[in-house]
Amino acid sequence: YAGEGQEEVCTTNVEKLKSILKKAYPNGLICEFSSSEFNPINWPRNSIVILPEGKCSTWKWLNNPHQTAELRYAVEKLGISVLGIGAGAYACCKESNFTIKDDPVLKHSRGLDFFQGKGIGPLISAQYPNPSGINPEPIQLKWQSSQQKGYAVLAGGGYFVADSSESQPLHYEVLATYSDQPQDKSIAVVKCQAGKG
Repeated sequence: YAGEGQEEVCTTNVEKLKSILKKAYPNGLICEFSSSEFNPINWPRNSIVILPEGKCSTWKWLNNPHQTAELRYAVEKLGISVLGIGAGAYACCKESNFTIKDDPVLKHSRGLDFFQGKGIGPLISAQYPNPSGINPEPIQLKWQSSQQKGYAVLAGGGYFVADSSESQPLHYEVLATYSDQPQDKSIAVVKCQAGKG
């Protein structure tokens, strides 16, 4: 997703992602789309839709129940995959809670619900010293499968909190945790199954 304006997505990070993908998949086709070009039902079945960093509350397609239902259908029934990064990760949660300084918590439910819990952020509240600035900060991650540690740079990124309902079957796998955070704020990367996708 490339957005339709400067505030929607972080264009610098979209370009970095494209560079990484070109190296990882030299024969792959990379297509950018805007909200008006959003039509996942017609995309190839092996597509990976990448939802990047930005301000997902301004994504027109995400605020359109018909378009979110289309993406949900494309994932569940057609096997399309979604990679949510930053704002994209918040968008994939059943609920996102975001707080800037002492303002009330901004709560959103967007209908994708790939992760049945909450995306809560920012993890590091000092990243928001003023409303116009984000201070990126490196934070250590530990990958669960290999136990290797590395770093991610957060600029408003958050953490995942699973739905504590006893009736919910386990629908996600924790891929990475934040090394130096308390248990309740430690889930950094999750993999979810939604139908075929």
